[in-house]
Amino acid sequence: MAVISIINPKGGAGKSTTALILGTTLAAQGAKVCILDADPNRPIKDWHGHSKSTLAVSLSQAASEIINEIDELADKYNFVIIDLEGTASTKVTNALGMSDFAIIPMQESSLDSRQAARAIALVRDAIRISRRDIPARVVLTRVSAAVQSRDLRAVLRTLETNKVPVFHTHIVQRAAYRAVFSYRLSLAELDPKAISGVEAAIGNAQAFTDEVVAWMRAARAGKVEEAAHVA
Repeated sequence: MAVISIINPKGGAGKSTTALILGTTLAAQGAKVCILDADPNRPIKDWHGHSKSTLAVSLSQAASEIINEIDELADKYNFVIIDLEGTASTKVTNALGMSDFAIIPMQESSLDSRQAARAIALVRDAIRISRRDIPARVVLTRVSAAVQSRDLRAVLRTLETNKVPVFHTHIVQRAAYRAVFSYRLSLAELDPKAISGVEAAIGNAQAFTDEVVAWMRAARAGKVEEAAHVA
């Protein structure tokens, strides 16, 4: 069982996309997966119900209930993925304190870099409060599939300078990722004749999911060099 929080205090960083592609890919591999939608905009809940994916979705209620919600889901599923709201709040703090891992999506901009730093500070606070390690790692989202931009190179240098661990796999800007929410389907259910880049998006989602699983296994095995974490 693994509880994974997807966190960034800035809205529009790609949290829901990250949660959904990770959840549906794990579910397609046979894992029992539930996304706890804790975003007031309810993007995952709105998506759910049309797809044939075995991914389950649960709607989070009040901040005071999220600890019990996570506990109940963790007893039933191999993976509980929490799509957190885009603000620093009691709900976010409580969810992080219950998490085994945290993933921080961010775009390739200086503004997103500052917000990612805030997310890392929230993880550090949760570590102190819960008195347990919570490995965290950044994933770059909406990255160009063509060339590595100057902004991306600058962001990666900043993250490296500040010793912030980053996934090697970026979530690439694809029409298929937008279509997942528009059509309320998983990537595998989209029609590649009607939507461009479906196969490439599936490959990108699989590579990201594989890296997430490898990172979590390394972190649990105590291999710090493979699973560099926020301390």
